[in-house]
Amino acid sequence: KVVGKGEDKRVVKAVRIPLAFQNYIVDFSTAFEVGEPVTVSGDENNNVSDALTDLWKENRLDALIYDLVEERKSKYQSAILFYIRDISAGRSFVKSSGINPKKDIKAKVLRNKDGVMTPIFDSSMDMIAFSWQFTTKDEKGKDKTTIWLYDNQNVFEIEKGKAGFKIVDTKVHGFDCIPIVYTSQENTEYQRVLPLIDRYEVALSKLGASN
Repeated sequence: KVVGKGEDKRVVKAVRIPLAFQNYIVDFSTAFEVGEPVTVSGDENNNVSDALTDLWKENRLDALIYDLVEERKSKYQSAILFYIRDISAGRSFVKSSGINPKKDIKAKVLRNKDGVMTPIFDSSMDMIAFSWQFTTKDEKGKDKTTIWLYDNQNVFEIEKGKAGFKIVDTKVHGFDCIPIVYTSQENTEYQRVLPLIDRYEVALSKLGASN
């Protein structure tokens, strides 16, 4: 900022001290909600329960649930995507349950910095579709917009071209429902105290400038 007048006029760096109160609020609230791992239990011990236990451990779902909640509290919404992939022939890992040794169920958190998630609900607020829009590079290094649109059976790959959006591929995702766990909230966890955080930062910055 510019200070002084006449010959004493000069440009100085303004003191602005950011405080990580937002991070603290989100971290503390997330730890309070899901800091203790989820307990998985069932009435029977069989191949299905063994497969569920394997799935939970392999995908580190306790950590993914923590990331899911943390993302929602700071970015309004978040989601976990489940997908099925083929197990390569040279892979040494073998499932203990033995339900399908050629397929593997994986999971990942969809983050707002990586794309745009849009759930679609019916009049009963049941999710009937879900879209995930993201940008990648094509073979020429140019940005390419892609949308994965999920329904109960299929995932449609949609690309944006000069003529608009078009479906370029359709695959059966392998689940009997939309393989998305979507969560949202109206405001961020720290929304109500933002004015107080700003006031504290301004006061501390003015003190720093005076010093």
